[in-house]
Amino acid sequence: MHSIPYFYIYLCKNGEWRWRFMASDGGLIAVSPKGYKELAKCESKVHMLMAETAGAVTIGDTHYSPLSL
Repeated sequence: MHSIPYFYIYLCKNGEWRWRFMASDGGLIAVSPKGYKELAKCESKVHMLMAETAGAVTIGDTHYSPLSL
């Protein structure tokens, strides 16, 4: 178990690289929607996600009402 959220990169049985985004408690948050033939492309996607999600906000449709945490 880790004390911070992390990306886990692994090689699938079919020879493609994938990633998982894990919570600090070890829970699964998100998975790669596709596999990558090259490790560099998988790493590039992870780095893009890290940069793009730093300032992400939550939005929803007309039925969504944020809950206070």
